[in-house]
Amino acid sequence: MRYLLVNKLFATLLAVLLTGSCLFAQVPSRPVPPALVNDLASIFTTQQKQELELRLTNFALNTSNQIVIVTMPAFGGYDRSQMAYSIGETW
Repeated sequence: MRYLLVNKLFATLLAVLLTGSCLFAQVPSRPVPPALVNDLASIFTTQQKQELELRLTNFALNTSNQIVIVTMPAFGGYDRSQMAYSIGETW
């Protein structure tokens, strides 16, 4: 009985670790130099990105909050909230 419980626990832990490593494998690399607007899906014009970057920089300077925009063409099969969380943790 104890052997079966240990095997189930090990299998569950392995599944969690593999799922987590797959999720982080899909996260895009942090941009160098860092930017507040990261248009990986190419939906903004250069002017729009510059304007958003300026607004977000001013917002960060005037408050204690920082907002980062990341657009992606696909989420690698993951939910938007999972990807957003993973980017926040990784970056």
